[in-house]
Amino acid sequence: MAQNLFLAIDLGTSSVKAAVVDHHGVVLASTVKDYPLIYTEDQGIEQDPHAWWRAIHEAVPAVLSHPRVDRKNIVAVANTAQWSGTICLGE
Repeated sequence: MAQNLFLAIDLGTSSVKAAVVDHHGVVLASTVKDYPLIYTEDQGIEQDPHAWWRAIHEAVPAVLSHPRVDRKNIVAVANTAQWSGTICLGE
């Protein structure tokens, strides 16, 4: 019987973390991809959503291509993100 695996993605404040975990909670593969904080002149902090997306596009294939991971056995994806993020669209 195939082993059920779970893909976890955490979009954090300064990096995205991705991991594949088995049904016992054993981490089979994991990676971290950093992205910068952008400090504004008015004491604000921003991030580029494109940097998040690039990091996710690097992290997920990295864990799915690990030799211990059979991607056909991924049965669920869990995704978390930093708290209270706002993405403005347009002007």
